[in-house]
Amino acid sequence: MSFREEMVARAVKFLLHPKVVDAPLSKKISFLEEKELTREEIDEALKRAESPESIGAAASTSKAKAQRETIQRFEHAGVQGVITGGVLHLSAVAAKDLGADAAGQARQVLEQIDAVLQAKGASRSRIISATVFVRNAQTDGGAVAAEWELWLGGENHPAFACVEAGTAVPAQLVTIQVTAAM
Repeated sequence: MSFREEMVARAVKFLLHPKVVDAPLSKKISFLEEKELTREEIDEALKRAESPESIGAAASTSKAKAQRETIQRFEHAGVQGVITGGVLHLSAVAAKDLGADAAGQARQVLEQIDAVLQAKGASRSRIISATVFVRNAQTDGGAVAAEWELWLGGENHPAFACVEAGTAVPAQLVTIQVTAAM
């Protein structure tokens, strides 16, 4: 028996779509008949859609789609963030002790980032990108960069930017924003 393979494959994809899978069988068949599939092609598509491989693939696709569409907002130890599509996005993290110098504030910020990463099941090695904001790049940039390098341990360097930026709080010398894969 010969089938129009492309038509059967499209029918299987249609039958496994999350919005279609629970529809009445009669409606699915009517739709496929409107698309001019033969009865044999419809039967083959239904058979393939019921196979464990197809069901597993559909579930995997649905799970991946749901993961991409879900947005989880959180706050951990004063640090706000969002997880979506398997990626963790942290807001700019600031030091708690603003009496420390830039290097000291950078160490505090990096400790906070570590705590959030661990709490959310990620790690430094999973950081995709980082933006470091310093109040004065000339006086503080070198010290902050040294702390960053020491914290990374010489490996797993993410995409990185260091930007001079003022803040509403003059004593705030460093903030760091990171994005990490889960």
